[in-house]
Amino acid sequence: MDKKFLPIFLVLTLLVCLLSGCKEGWTEPEEDVGNGDITLSGSMYSGKAVVTVILHPDGTVDCDANGEKSEGTWEIGSGDVAMVAHLTVKGETVDMDITDTGEGYSAEFPMVPGMILTGGKASAAPKDITLSGSMYNGKAVVTVVLHPDGTVDCDANGDKTEGTWEAGSGDVAMVAHLTVKGETVDMDITDTGEGYSAEFPMVPGMILTGAKGVATGTPEPPQQSDAPEQGDTPEQSDSPEQSDAPTYPENSLVLDFTADINEQLQKTFYVESGTWGVAFGGQGDYTPADSADELFVWNAGKVDSAFHLTFFADGTYKFEYTTMGIEETGTWTWADWNLTVTSAGGNSFAASLNK
Repeated sequence: MDKKFLPIFLVLTLLVCLLSGCKEGWTEPEEDVGNGDITLSGSMYSGKAVVTVILHPDGTVDCDANGEKSEGTWEIGSGDVAMVAHLTVKGETVDMDITDTGEGYSAEFPMVPGMILTGGKASAAPKDITLSGSMYNGKAVVTVVLHPDGTVDCDANGDKTEGTWEAGSGDVAMVAHLTVKGETVDMDITDTGEGYSAEFPMVPGMILTGAKGVATGTPEPPQQSDAPEQGDTPEQSDSPEQSDAPTYPENSLVLDFTADINEQLQKTFYVESGTWGVAFGGQGDYTPADSADELFVWNAGKVDSAFHLTFFADGTYKFEYTTMGIEETGTWTWADWNLTVTSAGGNSFAASLNK
């Protein structure tokens, strides 16, 4: 098919769907609860034309365009583009730019002009959501626990049952499907901002409440200790300007790192001489300590970067890509003035000294 007619063909296909009433049984995709996926979805024509695109941490993409499923890949973008998804729809390969809106992500589906897909950010720390409530001076107690895998545990005064949950719509954040006393009921859960609230359907007037399931906030880094007396510590240079292609201060260690889970997650980190010199005691060799305290944090070039790399005193590291909720750990060594980082997958990266 001629490329210039492809968008017209898709729009006509969606219009036919609208007139024929197809996809009536479509339901909202499950909410991302912290497994690292980023889900973007959108619709047109009163919900008859629906597209869902899911980006997975391993660099793959699943696309569902009105029931037609296809696969693709994604990579890190640049500038205002956070990520670029490479999709194949109707045999046509197209690129979809995804921008970071602050609260989530947004993209125009390239096959249907004017169709905007939106989605929330992946959670870095998936946890259960627990809602509980009581009546009659604590004699009637109900606890409902929503798990990240989509299952639900319910304890109604000692009567334990299971169920499932799915993402809601409008003012309803989630819907829990419960079975209590052999009766299957739905419980709408609303987001109150600080947490969640729901009316337990089996006991009119009983309100269950709970806190958000993902911890927020970033802990303060520990205060840097004074330099050890042994050895000489190189002088620290001025910080480089933040840009897409930064220049590194003199005597900085520069590390090109790639995550195990996805080779698209590549980042150049650096640490200035005044930091690594203090951490290594001004010596060319470092012996790991018994303590797992933070040793230093690498600079990613931008203050608000989604990439983080932290070295710990015991010779381990933690890599984070907060956009997808990805965390990886590995080891590092400093020997004969050479720094080597080894991932859990066995990949090694050598840092260079910027002179």
